[in-house]
Formats: sequence, structure tokens, C-alpha cells
Amino acid sequence: MSQKAKDNTPDSPPGRHDPALAGQSARRRVLGDRLRAYYDAVASEPVVRGLYQVKFSEAANAAFVTSAVGRPPVKEAKLVKINPETLKIEAEATPGAAPARPDGSDGGLFAVYGVDVDEANGNVWVTNTRQDTAAVYKQSDLSLVKQFEPGAVPHARDVVVDEANGRAYASATGTPEI
Repeated sequence: MSQKAKDNTPDSPPGRHDPALAGQSARRRVLGDRLRAYYDAVASEPVVRGLYQVKFSEAANAAFVTSAVGRPPVKEAKLVKINPETLKIEAEATPGAAPARPDGSDGGLFAVYGVDVDEANGNVWVTNTRQDTAAVYKQSDLSLVKQFEPGAVPHARDVVVDEANGRAYASATGTPEI
């Protein structure tokens, strides 16, 4: 007898049955119900379009979110600081204009994708994947601290800050380097 058939036997409680839970023990079903209740209680608010990554800062008591919309040249990108209690935007930064593309066409913006926080220095690091680089912003107001030159990190997707050693590591897609 299939799991689905077993779950729909006369001994099954009346009501709808989740196929993902069919045949599971009562203990696992209770856990599933608790998880559904938890997720039903989670709040959400609209932020900005094109969300990519989020990183929470204990020191700033804020979530930092990256967004980029569209294909190159990207015309809409933001780094956003979110209040964790209200989920409202506290600050946002639109990256600067990127240099022209190799064919001379418009470079769009330094779109932001990967993100990590540097609690020791009060900064937020982001990757600019399309321009093969990274940038650093202040956590407090999202003002730009440093925009690295295009080509610094090939197709940088993620960035991780090592506060203990004063370093940031960015993944270099398609290469054996960080």
C-alpha cells in the first residue's frame, strides 16, 4: 500500500492531508504543524525589487540587503539597511555609475549582490559581480567608503569578512582564487 493510501485510511483524522507528511509518525506531524504555525506568524514587509542577499549586524541591530534588477547594464540596484523590529527601511544607497562596457556601451550601475558586515570597523562589504569587483559602505548611513577598481575580483559573488585578521575574502567565480 502506498504512503498516500495509508494516510487516507478510515483511521486517518478527517480533513486535508499534506502529501509531504503522508506516512510520517505523529511526532513528526506535530513538528510539521509547529513549523507551519511558526512560518504563518513570520512578518514580512515589501523592501525593494530584485533582492539577492541579506546579512544581519548585531552591532548595528540591522539587516543589510542587496538588490539588483535586470540584465546588464543594470539600471536599478540598492544596498538597504532594514530595522529588524519594524522591517522598515532605515537607509539605502544606490551604487554609482559603472564604467562603460568593453564594447563602449553604457555600464549601468555598480550593482550589488553579495554582502557581509564588518562589525569591528562598522562597515558593510558588497560584491559588484557584473563589474568583477567589490565595495565598502558605512553601516551607519550607507555612505560609500571605497569602490574597488573593476576587475579586482572576477565575477565576485560572495564576500566574507574576517574581523580577527582584518581581511575580506570575495569568491572569484571560474578561477581557483579568492
